[in-house]
Amino acid sequence: ILLFSCLGIVVAKERPELEEERQALIITQAENQRLLKEAEDKILFTLSSSEGNILEDEAAIQTLDSSKVISDEISKKQKIAEETAKKIEASRQDYKPIAEYSAILFFCLNDLPNIDP
Repeated sequence: ILLFSCLGIVVAKERPELEEERQALIITQAENQRLLKEAEDKILFTLSSSEGNILEDEAAIQTLDSSKVISDEISKKQKIAEETAKKIEASRQDYKPIAEYSAILFFCLNDLPNIDP
């Protein structure tokens, strides 16, 4: 966990735009998941409240159609986000040795007071 924290700090200092893009991507993915959940809930509510033949229920059909459009848009966005995340992670890996070294230094400094003079 410390390694990931150090990696985030190093990348934020060396390439702040990359870390900002990663943070924005995380927020976007969470928002997309929320929208998918809302669409799913809307579909389930429509199906459970529909009376009679669902194929004749215009409101249910419109809800399903709009949910399909939302789902398709989010799927496209998620694919783009996954590709972007891979590129960002590849760039972040360039700084992994520095983060590992920083974590080692942290533990060394943390144990320093325990050394008997």
